[in-house]
Amino acid sequence: MSIPIVGRSPVVDRRRGAKGPRFDRRDTLPDGPDAMSTGRRRRTAPLAAILAFVAVLAGTIGGVQTLPTRYSATSVVSFMPRPQTMTSADTLRLMVEKYAVLATSATITQTAGDAMHARADELASATTATLDAGTGNLEVAVAWSSRQQSVDAANAVADALVRRARYDELVEAEVTSPAVASRAVIRPSRPLLRSAGALAAVLVGILMWTLVRGRPARRATVDGRRLAGDGAW
Repeated sequence: MSIPIVGRSPVVDRRRGAKGPRFDRRDTLPDGPDAMSTGRRRRTAPLAAILAFVAVLAGTIGGVQTLPTRYSATSVVSFMPRPQTMTSADTLRLMVEKYAVLATSATITQTAGDAMHARADELASATTATLDAGTGNLEVAVAWSSRQQSVDAANAVADALVRRARYDELVEAEVTSPAVASRAVIRPSRPLLRSAGALAAVLVGILMWTLVRGRPARRATVDGRRLAGDGAW
């Protein structure tokens, strides 16, 4: 005797004590709760991805807007050997490195701070001196909350270094590219942070879509009963 079940043919379990037909664990039904669950996941995945994208993007933009705005202005000081000395290129590089350290020293920042009416310690923490590789140029960058103050501070530090070099026996210095307001840049870069936030939002959205859509489906049921044990109903 066979038991008619729509969509599947039963396999009779002839083991002792077994009751009723037996189905293979791998059997699934094309309809019922699993079909509805699969359809629901397919509809929910895009929505979850969009919500995750919007949440991450909004959080990033909001965080970027709350960052303090600082302007970075750069002045370039060029060093060269004095005509009466036989200074080698290696010696010149070492001398420029010394002046890079002096740019944030208490002596230079005190002199520059007095010129622009700023505290020496505040100016020292805002100043960065970078040696241009292969040249005798020293880039002095100062980040300040005001565009014009950053320009004044960079030029004040550069002028203090030039005055200090007047008493140097090996090198002399001059400001070859003073800082100007039109070239002051905003730090940190807002467009770069927004682009990074948008990329992160896209990646999170894709991850959310994958997780929601790829959740394992519930095992098939017939008449509301789940397959369990060794496959016997």
